[in-house]
Amino acid sequence: MEMIARGALHTAPRDLQEFVASLDSRGTSTAIIVFDADGSEEISYTEIAHLARRFGGHLAEHMVENHRVIILPPSSPNHIAAALGAFYAGICVVPLDTQLPENMLRHIVEDSDSSHIITTAVHAERVKKLFPERPLKYFLLDSQPDRATYSLPEAAENDCSPGFVVDENAVAALFYTSGTTGKPKGVPLTHANLIFQITTIGERRLLGPGSRVLLPLPLHHVYPFVLGVLAPLALGATMVLPFALTGPQLSRALIDAEVTHLIGVPRLYEALLSTIWAQLRERNKLAYGAFRAAFALSRWVRLRTGLHIGKQLLWPLHKRIGSKLRVMASGGALLPESLAGELEAFGWKVSIGYGLTETSPLITLTPPGKGKTGSVGKIIDGIELRVAPLAQVPAPEGEIQVRGPGVFRAYYKLPEKTRQAFTKDGWFRTGAQDLLGGFDPYRVY
Repeated sequence: MEMIARGALHTAPRDLQEFVASLDSRGTSTAIIVFDADGSEEISYTEIAHLARRFGGHLAEHMVENHRVIILPPSSPNHIAAALGAFYAGICVVPLDTQLPENMLRHIVEDSDSSHIITTAVHAERVKKLFPERPLKYFLLDSQPDRATYSLPEAAENDCSPGFVVDENAVAALFYTSGTTGKPKGVPLTHANLIFQITTIGERRLLGPGSRVLLPLPLHHVYPFVLGVLAPLALGATMVLPFALTGPQLSRALIDAEVTHLIGVPRLYEALLSTIWAQLRERNKLAYGAFRAAFALSRWVRLRTGLHIGKQLLWPLHKRIGSKLRVMASGGALLPESLAGELEAFGWKVSIGYGLTETSPLITLTPPGKGKTGSVGKIIDGIELRVAPLAQVPAPEGEIQVRGPGVFRAYYKLPEKTRQAFTKDGWFRTGAQDLLGGFDPYRVY
């Protein structure tokens, strides 16, 4: 018999235009802390809301509602404000990796049908060389305008009122998949898709006004864009942008900004633990042995009782890394059980999400410190999940399929790929297998 798990939906802001308009209500609370070579700067919610509306007004003057704008700068407050401004003006953003190979960049610019690009002078020159004859317009975040470009921060002088209400089913963002098995595919996500994800984080109370979220990931993936930018801002938290992605700069941001939550991927956490153990081994044998004993005790207590005592037992380490840090959020790939267990033994609470670009992204979520061994969490409210009967799927144990308000509707301009991605009764085929040989809505791979 087919088994389906489902949950109840919750109310939320109707669209991202309404979300951006609401940022002002948090006043002088800190929205973003951004580090540079010499120090850091705090940007309030009022300031980021004002900047977003200015950008939105300028974009609206030069673009048409529902048109697409490529976003191709390094992560920065201006980058974030430009994306928020596009949402406010009803314009679809196309976030891209600044390190894209030329063939992929060329494909996405052509495939997305974008007429405008928000970027920096260096990256604008790169795109111009790829498209010398194409009449693209460039909004630059770092230089003076010329005939083909606009210096966005300087040109956007006044707040704008959009003068219309965005359709919640309109496409808010067009993300491109990695293209590891072919050309990258465009995945359109609507305002409703993204608001659903924000609501999920809010209902789980994973973030709030006291949270400080370090985001060391690029914003062209849906996971950091939604969970590292939109959700923190919607819930009154503070985003922290490091100066660089090196160990010393991440440590500096963790300590100086008093970070409470780290948004990462398994490779980041592997590198963190590798560095910690390498530094510990450089100590004298007595100190190293004492630490190993305390670590082993913390792990034993966690496994046997579910209690987290690592922070108390290993407090000198936490003081050196960041005494306020308590939650390690992981996504983008499966976090190995051993790695999650090690992080929790050190005294951090681990939160794991599972999903895809096509699901915007979360399907399942483990609340901090409450995961079961080998689990990626409980299905989030509003999502339905099933394992396809074996006869339909060429996998040993069946395929996980999903539907709900977070699931996209169709690949951009790829009707055959869309047909292959959905079942006849409307379920999205994730391609993931149920490796357990039996459906368990609390334990999904």
